[in-house]
Amino acid sequence: MYIESLRLYQFRCFEELTLEPKRDFNVISGLNGQGKTSLLEAVGLLGSLKSFRHAKNLELVQFEKLEALVSGRVRNGSLEGRAEVRVYPGRKHATFNGKSCKFLSEYLGKLSVVSFSPSDLEIIRGGPEYRRSWVDRFATVTNPEHADCMARYTKALDNRNRILKQLSLGHISRVTDDFSVWTTEVAKLGAQVIHNRIHTVDNSREKIAQYYSEIAGQNTDVSIRYISKIFEQDPGGQPSLGSIELWFQTLQKALVDNFRKECVLGATSVGPHRDDLEFSLNGKEAKSYGSQGEVRSLVLALRLAEVRTFELTRGLNPILLIDDFSSELDSKRRDYLLKYLNSRESQVFLSTTEILNLGKTFFVNRGRIVSDDHEPASERRQQL
Repeated sequence: MYIESLRLYQFRCFEELTLEPKRDFNVISGLNGQGKTSLLEAVGLLGSLKSFRHAKNLELVQFEKLEALVSGRVRNGSLEGRAEVRVYPGRKHATFNGKSCKFLSEYLGKLSVVSFSPSDLEIIRGGPEYRRSWVDRFATVTNPEHADCMARYTKALDNRNRILKQLSLGHISRVTDDFSVWTTEVAKLGAQVIHNRIHTVDNSREKIAQYYSEIAGQNTDVSIRYISKIFEQDPGGQPSLGSIELWFQTLQKALVDNFRKECVLGATSVGPHRDDLEFSLNGKEAKSYGSQGEVRSLVLALRLAEVRTFELTRGLNPILLIDDFSSELDSKRRDYLLKYLNSRESQVFLSTTEILNLGKTFFVNRGRIVSDDHEPASERRQQL
């Protein structure tokens, strides 16, 4: 799986850019603030329809412009064609070979990427939304329809919350006729989301522990718990993988039980949108007690487990994005990651402020590619 050519138009700081990357290593080099991360972000957007920087659509479109475009000629085993994502302030529109993709599952998987970036630390250190985003992305690796399920759940949740908000503000005195319909949808789709997430955690735990031990150079007990208000948590771990029907009945009961409170809050208080995950190392919660080195090793292990799962599921290597390689990893983890990358047959895009002797180097300056590695180093530095 790789990108043969890439085109950006009015995306971030890039007015227009055409790039023909190599099939192995592509080093995006330059000073800070010149567009290196934005270039990797565009590749990630083309694969996942999301920004690994958690940016809003409006932030991706150049200032005072109406739209941005990211397109690429891609190969995915025997599949080849042009993937295209148009970004508008309020929405995105994806096509493959000119055909609109109505559902996320119709597009996701055409080009798959796994990103390693400084923001990954938020999976451990940040709020629950970062951990939910991680497990949802991971779940989509093995089940692309999970993305559709999440989109439908979000829509049902928004409609239910709209009615609760009207009740809390006194705009209406009783629930509308469609409230029970949205409640049932939230319970049904929420049960599927929870089931997929727990299944993903169960199947990834061993891989994550293995990679963490290799990176840290020592055996460590790595634990992951899925935490939800809808069931009692076993102090020794997470709940076993129950049936979707069980989660549906449990969530539906919780929604009924919390109805009066939600009428005051104006929002749905239980469900997968409020769930969390807990990562522990040798019995201690990584978020509160993990050192900076331990957290960096853990997030690297999470991403490598994602890559491995993709390889086992799809039989192909995803494209790998490594952002800010120079400053975010110490020498030990850099050496491990480079050894790992050299052992793969993956297309890699790596951003750095350094000049690395890897593959092909593209030098970025103020949203433009100013030179590549065919030019003498002295000329490259002069242009930078």
